[in-house]
Amino acid sequence: MSVDAVGLAQTCQASLHSLRTRGRHLQLGHTVAADGGQIAVPIDLMLIKELEFQNAFGMAGHQFGPMLAMIDAGRLRPDEVVSRTVSLDEVSSVLESMASFGTTGVVVIDRF
Repeated sequence: MSVDAVGLAQTCQASLHSLRTRGRHLQLGHTVAADGGQIAVPIDLMLIKELEFQNAFGMAGHQFGPMLAMIDAGRLRPDEVVSRTVSLDEVSSVLESMASFGTTGVVVIDRF
């Protein structure tokens, strides 16, 4: 399985090319403004390798209660994917760093 949460044509295409036969790709969120919602995908490769393309955008409100219960029970550990927390003033530098793939994990804004 491959996941693209960046939304760049380059990362989506690289993810698709990395998959083995019958692999699955998960596209999270929107594309970037420069792509205008359009990303060319290697459709022949997808057909030949029988790839699945799935997407997700956010979570439905009615699922928050069960998710929070799973966190309280220790079944979900979101803290394990948070690589760092930043203030709202630091967001620009984080976004600039993302452009060159300089971030890992999830960066959370926790100070406003």
